[in-house]
Amino acid sequence: MIKLPKLLQLALLKKEDSQEKRFLVLDTGSRVVKSACFSIDASNKIKVEGFGKEIRVGDGLKALEEATIGAVNKARSALGERIADLVYAIPSEKAILCTTTAKITRAKPQSPIKESEIAEITAKITKSAYIESAKRYGELYKNAEAKIDLLNTSFVATTIDGSKVLNPLKYQGEKIEASLFCAFAPEEEIKKAKRLAQILGCHLSAVTSSLYTITKSLTLKNLDFNGTIVDIGAKVTNVAVVFGGGIYANLAVNLGTEDGREKICEVLGISPAESGKILEMYKDQKLDPESYNKVKGALHNSIDVWITGLESLFLQFEGVKIFPENIYLLGGGSNIAEYQNLLTTQDWSKNIAFKSAPVITKLELSDLWYLTPNATEEPSLKGETGTLSLGLAGLELWKEGALYGNTN
Repeated sequence: MIKLPKLLQLALLKKEDSQEKRFLVLDTGSRVVKSACFSIDASNKIKVEGFGKEIRVGDGLKALEEATIGAVNKARSALGERIADLVYAIPSEKAILCTTTAKITRAKPQSPIKESEIAEITAKITKSAYIESAKRYGELYKNAEAKIDLLNTSFVATTIDGSKVLNPLKYQGEKIEASLFCAFAPEEEIKKAKRLAQILGCHLSAVTSSLYTITKSLTLKNLDFNGTIVDIGAKVTNVAVVFGGGIYANLAVNLGTEDGREKICEVLGISPAESGKILEMYKDQKLDPESYNKVKGALHNSIDVWITGLESLFLQFEGVKIFPENIYLLGGGSNIAEYQNLLTTQDWSKNIAFKSAPVITKLELSDLWYLTPNATEEPSLKGETGTLSLGLAGLELWKEGALYGNTN
C-alpha cells in the first residue's frame, strides 16, 4: 500500500524547520506527460523551480518512459541537480474515488474516545469502500479479477451525538458517525509508478491523483465545499462529484480534446503534429480568418459529441439525487474557450438533476493558495492547475518529515 498522509492537518505545518525541501511531481496524461519541480520556503509556500512537458509518441510503456524522462529533465534542469522525492499522479480515469460513511455506538459513552476506536471505525469504512470500489472498477474496465490498492484516506466529517468535530480523539459521546474519503487505484498503475521512479533515480514518496489534490485545495479553504469537477483531458474526461468537502464518486468517459485535434486534421488536411500548433494559434487568434473559421467549426462539431457523452456520463452516477450546480473545469480542454462557451449556452443539462442551472468556472492557479506568486504570475504555467496542485501532496509529506531531500 502506498498511502499519502492525510491532508486535513495542513494547518499544523512545522514552521520551525527552515531547511529547504525540493521534490518532483509527475502527471502522466494520455497525450502529454507533465512534470514540475517544487521547493518549500520558510513560510510554508511552494515555489515552482521548473516545469516540463513532453508529448507521448504512442500508447505503450516505452513511449511513456521516453516522455517521462523528457518532461522531468526539463523540470529539473534549472536546478542542475537530481531531486530525490517523486510524487506520482495516477491518471484520474484510473483512480476510484469515493466517500463512505459509517456509524458506531459506544458501550461506554462517558469515557474519552481512544485512538483504537478511531482505528476501528477507519478500518470498518475502508473495508466497505474497498469492496464497493473493487466492484465498480471491475464493472468499468470489464475486469472482475483486477486488484486495487488504497492510495489516500482522509476524514471528511465526523460527528459525536450529532455535533460536528474536527478530531474525535478524547471527546466523550455515545454515537460516532464518520465519513472517510478514500482513493483506490489498480496495482498495475502502482507498479508503473515504481518503474518510472526507478528510471528517474527518485524515491517514490507518494502516489495520488490530481483530482484528489484539486479537491483538497478547494475543501481545505471550505470544509463544506460542494461542487462538480470536470477534468477534460486529451482522450478522457473525468467527473468528480463533491459533497461536504469529500468526493462522493467519480466517473470517466473516453472523450476529450484529441477528438477536436482529429477534426482539425481532417478539415485542414494537416498532420497530428501540426494540429497542435494550429490549435495554439487559434487560441491566440493568430490564424487568418478562413483558417480560424474552419478550426472553430471543427471544434464545435467535436465538442457537440463531447457534450452528449458528458450528459450520458452524469446520468450514470448512482445515488446522486441533486448535483451541485457549481461546475469547475480542469485539464487541457478548460484552456479551449469553446468547451466553457458551449457548456454555458447549450441546454445539455435539462435531463440532469441540478438544483439550478449550472454555473461554469474554470479553475485557475490562483485557486492554489499554497503557491508563491512566481507560479501564479508566470504566463507559461497558465492552464497547468491540475499538475501544479500535486505540490500540495509534497507539502504535506514535508510536514510529516517524509521527504528525503536533494541528492547530488
